[in-house]
Amino acid sequence: DYDRWEVNSQNRLVFGPAGFYIRDFAMNKDNQSIEVNSQRPEFNAPFTVNIRNFLLSNVTRMISRDTLIADGYLNAKADIDLRDSFPKLNANASVTQLIAYNQPVGNLELQAKNETENIYDGLLKLTGNDNDLTLSGNYFLQPVDSNEFKFDLNVNALSLKSLQGFTFGSIKNSSGFIRGKVNISGTTARPRLLGELHTDQLTTTVTMLNAPFTMP
Repeated sequence: DYDRWEVNSQNRLVFGPAGFYIRDFAMNKDNQSIEVNSQRPEFNAPFTVNIRNFLLSNVTRMISRDTLIADGYLNAKADIDLRDSFPKLNANASVTQLIAYNQPVGNLELQAKNETENIYDGLLKLTGNDNDLTLSGNYFLQPVDSNEFKFDLNVNALSLKSLQGFTFGSIKNSSGFIRGKVNISGTTARPRLLGELHTDQLTTTVTMLNAPFTMP
């Protein structure tokens, strides 16, 4: 986006036959920062990525200058270990004051980690702006019992108003909620959904028709 970021002139990325390590990589602008550091100055030592107060609009404005696709403050910490035969990840991230297409959505929390080569554990939470949603489960690099993933979606409340931005103006003046529980498994080509979602006093206006619709 052509904004100037300050980069630590003492940063080092050192490569060798045994791998690489990173020392004192840091870039910042105002109170936003991105830092990457190996835990020790040794080849293939575990390293940590820290992101603080990064505005999503730094990226989304490069995609679209006319429409604010998304904004919010990203904070994240990821520990990455490449010493084993497979990469190990332990990451936590949050996006506060998330906005999508100029519509406030809430606060997003994400967690991801793995202890084995094949199974990654994931957790996503959406709260705020009348939303309360959790998605948790596993992703498999190699299918387990014909499943590439197994997730549980628990929708205590998903505000229809928060989704208005994703409809690109197709609906407006929305209120009410979607609620329910769904088990998600299978493959990306053939997902399986088991459970139910129900509406709770949904009201919206279809913009093209300028007509209100209500669902119980």
